[in-house]
Amino acid sequence: MKSGDKMLQNREKNFVSCVVYLHNESSCAKGFLKAVCKVMRDNFEKYEIICVNDGCTDDTIEQVKAFLAEETHKPVVSLINLSYYQGVESAMNAGRDLAVGDFLFEFDKCALDFEPELIMEVYRRSLEGYDVVAAAPKYGGSWTSKLFYMVYNWGSRFQGKIGQERFRVVSRRAVNRVNQMNTYIPYRKAMYMNCGLKSDALRYDNKKLTKKRHNKEEWGSRSMLALDTIIIFTDVLERLSVVVSVVLLFTFGVRLIGVDGHSMVPTLQDGDRLLVLNSMLCGGYEPGDIVVLRKESFLPTPIVKRVIATAGQWVDIDEDGAVYLDGELLEEPYLTEKALGQCNIELPYQVPESKIFVMGDHRSVSLDSRNTVLGCVAYDQ
Repeated sequence: MKSGDKMLQNREKNFVSCVVYLHNESSCAKGFLKAVCKVMRDNFEKYEIICVNDGCTDDTIEQVKAFLAEETHKPVVSLINLSYYQGVESAMNAGRDLAVGDFLFEFDKCALDFEPELIMEVYRRSLEGYDVVAAAPKYGGSWTSKLFYMVYNWGSRFQGKIGQERFRVVSRRAVNRVNQMNTYIPYRKAMYMNCGLKSDALRYDNKKLTKKRHNKEEWGSRSMLALDTIIIFTDVLERLSVVVSVVLLFTFGVRLIGVDGHSMVPTLQDGDRLLVLNSMLCGGYEPGDIVVLRKESFLPTPIVKRVIATAGQWVDIDEDGAVYLDGELLEEPYLTEKALGQCNIELPYQVPESKIFVMGDHRSVSLDSRNTVLGCVAYDQ
């Protein structure tokens, strides 16, 4: 048997489709197609190349035609011409819809920063039970892409994590599964990773072959795609809303206060920490509420007391420390002892307008509204 016949016999029986994205790739399209076609020709009995022209404005298409004219083996190459620039995802979806292979190679750009043998390594990995296998470069990638992947993986509702990829092979089963999930596929990578089928990625060293390339049109479309993907596939917005709500709550609605002193014993001990809700969110004061207030002329630090009476109510205290509110005995189960304490106001006492009468639970030591040093406290204090 001749070596050529033996090589033909060893080629893969699966029919494969290669979908290649083209947008102003004149500097590398010809060499890229030549390398891909050689790998296909050497390893597969039947294959097709589908080139998607996404509104090229340079001579990329002329380079493709020049390649076909020089290629002696005449591969099956289809060219899809989009009437205007649509971005890589829409363009590649159009190419995928035309492909009929048992396996699809998706090349999102003509960047040959890998050895051509990697194409077959990725394909053979897929034969081990993986429906989606990607070739992931170790180096390169913009900081915006890295930020996107970090945010996506942090907020993803699914287990599959994504990262930078150069190309991937996808089984027909995976393509059909994704098509059943959604007629509109905004981001193939996320759909493939979360379609419920096994996936893998082969990382390769591209340090020597990598080349930086910038595409302003692609940057704009990818930015909108990134936003759509974050909204559709992740809980990032929900998580951010929670974070923002917590920040706003602690900025305007909630404070963390430390208890300093023994005036609220036994309810609160010296050194306790309190999470305090802004009075504007509480709907007013009620007798029995614990409040945190400030009065610089009394103490420079926050004061923790209990509301006994509100504006217009009458307060009376007998010699044993029993408190009467509007003539009725106030039940105070939170106390362990009662005392008249340091009281120098005239009793009974009517609480002034827009103020509250406060006392500490440790009645014998607490300095509070019973004494003119503190007195009643205004609502806004």
